Amino acid sequence: MSFLPQFVAHGSAVASQLVVFGGLYALLTVIVYSAVGALAGVIGRALRSQPIVAARLRWIAGGSFVGLGVWAALPARR
Repeated sequence: MSFLPQFVAHGSAVASQLVVFGGLYALLTVIVYSAVGALAGVIGRALRSQPIVAARLRWIAGGSFVGLGVWAALPARR
């Protein structure tokens, strides 16, 4: 909501402009996040269908968690 007031023209229809811009923002957000979700699903299914890629992704994820655990266990550096 903090971005909307800068696009509203000063006048008598400020409330209606805020409603229109807010609705447009919400609509565009739903469209973009739906597209990102759909694309992530397609890519995820494609990657899981190949056993070698799936195994490598599991190793990468596991290694990332181990690395983060080691990093968190180290004493804080200033």
